[in-house]
Amino acid sequence: MPFGIVGIVFAAQVNAKFDAGDFEGALKASKEAKKWMIWGLISSILIVLLYLIFIFALGGLAFMGNYWQF
Repeated sequence: MPFGIVGIVFAAQVNAKFDAGDFEGALKASKEAKKWMIWGLISSILIVLLYLIFIFALGGLAFMGNYWQF
């Protein structure tokens, strides 16, 4: 989430800079917003994958623990 917030801040700067006539600044802010949004997406996907691996690992351990009790 922090990466997405930074991306939104840069994206909000694009229109203001474009309207002020700072086309180079608007382009730079747009590229920064894209970079931060991509990092946010990658980190979110990684966190979800690690979470799922953790949940399945705990589920497998719980199943094995119950299996050996019988």
